[in-house]
Amino acid sequence: MGISSVGIEVVENMPDSLTWKVQLWKLDDCVNYCEAEIKKYGYSKSFIDIKHIEPIMIQKLSPKMNMTYNGSFTSTTNDAVEPKRFSKEETTELLRSFGFSVIPTTDDED
Repeated sequence: MGISSVGIEVVENMPDSLTWKVQLWKLDDCVNYCEAEIKKYGYSKSFIDIKHIEPIMIQKLSPKMNMTYNGSFTSTTNDAVEPKRFSKEETTELLRSFGFSVIPTTDDED
């Protein structure tokens, strides 16, 4: 099972994270939301692409988990550098809590 900073945050913030909402924005949505900043930087709305809008969006919204443009990542615990490794039993219990069927294996590796 892979480990990601998003996954760690979801698990660390359960059960509250079960009600989190995720927004997916298209390029046009981002451009419209950042119109003032686009003008400030002298970009033309018709030629802006993801490489221009991404840093503007990150600076404007300061997402918790982005370090590239705003350095705002903070974990709710001190294990952001070394994330918790879940045992096979913990992983199975977590998957079952989300309604997944877990098929037992004879493999003893964690």
